[in-house]
Amino acid sequence: MPFQKGHAKIGGKKAGTKNWLTRTVSEVCESMGLNPFEGMAIIALNKLPCGVCRGKGKTAYKLPNGELGMRTCESCYGTLFEACSPELRGKMNAELASYIHPKKKAVEVSNPDGTLKPSWEVVILEDKNGKSRAGAA
Repeated sequence: MPFQKGHAKIGGKKAGTKNWLTRTVSEVCESMGLNPFEGMAIIALNKLPCGVCRGKGKTAYKLPNGELGMRTCESCYGTLFEACSPELRGKMNAELASYIHPKKKAVEVSNPDGTLKPSWEVVILEDKNGKSRAGAA
């Protein structure tokens, strides 16, 4: 039986309900305390905590005599933040911007007759002396 106007939807998933995969991913992220937007913002600001020294600015290394020495972290160089490439920071900024500003749709430019190619009209002009020359209009 075809759908008739005015009938209500019966059964099925309610509008706006998350599917199983989306719901599962959201629950796992929430249980781990992971916020993807916060992570993207941290990378965009170049404030990613160093994963090598864990915020100490120094790492241990073994001296030739077997003892442990401390030196400036070679990953963050003592700044406590890992260096993110400009490409990655730009990508994170663009990704975050897509949630704040609407994306613009492509606008198709066409001629009145519907063609996409520019049309040229050649007109033959005559000057006072009767000489003809071609010109574009």
